[in-house]
Amino acid sequence: PCTPGEKFLFSLWIWNADVSNSEALLYCIFWKADGSLATDGIQCAGTGALPGGIYVQRSVDGTAPADAAFVQFHINATGGNGWFRIDGLYAARKISAGMIEADAVQAQHISAGAIEAAKIAAGAVTTEKLAAYAITAAKIDTNAIKTSNYAEDAFGNPTAGAWMGVNTTNPIKCGPNGLRIGKGTFNQQSLIFDRVFNGMLWNSAAGWSLSGTDAPVWSSSNPHTTGCGTLLSSKDGTVAADTTGTVTTVGEASQVLNLPTPDPNVTTRDMTLWLRIGYEWIVEGVYVGSSGYAKLYLQNLTAGGSKTLIGTISTTTINAWTKGTYDISSVYTAAGVYGLTVELSCGVTIQAFGAHRSVRAKAQVADINAIF
Repeated sequence: PCTPGEKFLFSLWIWNADVSNSEALLYCIFWKADGSLATDGIQCAGTGALPGGIYVQRSVDGTAPADAAFVQFHINATGGNGWFRIDGLYAARKISAGMIEADAVQAQHISAGAIEAAKIAAGAVTTEKLAAYAITAAKIDTNAIKTSNYAEDAFGNPTAGAWMGVNTTNPIKCGPNGLRIGKGTFNQQSLIFDRVFNGMLWNSAAGWSLSGTDAPVWSSSNPHTTGCGTLLSSKDGTVAADTTGTVTTVGEASQVLNLPTPDPNVTTRDMTLWLRIGYEWIVEGVYVGSSGYAKLYLQNLTAGGSKTLIGTISTTTINAWTKGTYDISSVYTAAGVYGLTVELSCGVTIQAFGAHRSVRAKAQVADINAIF
């Protein structure tokens, strides 16, 4: 007997004597109470091509239709002449959650490795199926949640991967890549946080004061990071006919930062930025070469300090992003108001001919961040 919705399993081991008779069909057949076939009463699974001379296990699942009252299990041979050996026949009603008493299945009843991701249906374990506080530290074995590459030094500091412990002393440990929250990354050595208001991430140059001979503008062209923009300084210039000359653009972008007291335990206090140089067009001339730079300055305004050059990216390669990382610890020594300035420049050299002989040089900076 069966009731609608019940699930069944029919399983067996089969040995094929002749590869010409290479398949069998397993059936769950459901009948109505009056003995007639139920709706969708025949549920079948083929064994597929069977190897010769060895036992293999095959099975079929069945679900009782809405009008089913009985279930039968069948196996039929297909193919040409030959014979099978069949052993270990097993037919059973599948166990549902309502059939299992509370605490009936415990860790000691489950073999190591028996429950694998492949055996758990997508969506089978959801929050509404877990009682409040059902998963506690006491029910998770030590080191149960740990990446395969986790490692730590002799002092217990993580050097790779991540581990969620089961005690309150070290509940979460992360390696050098740290724990990312929003735009901030936290780890044991340094705090990487977007302390610079990076207007390029917000479709504008908001937060930056733009100046220089060729004041930068916000641009979405050729971004370093997908979805972001850049600060772009460009200049249109001409070169005398039949001569080699250079057109150079120079611009500045600056903003004021309120920085906290430096943490004496943090060893990394850096700022990073990316530079890209090139040209947009050349008219009646031949490209000869380019040279560009991005200079990073920091000034302690609270202490009346001078504008200090932190570092310079220099490149002669066009249409490629170059990264600069510079230590700011010599200037950033105390809490206060600081001025950050980025100077960007690109010179494009062409061999001119004709009446127009012009070029547009451009320099871009992107993804400016403070790391400490």
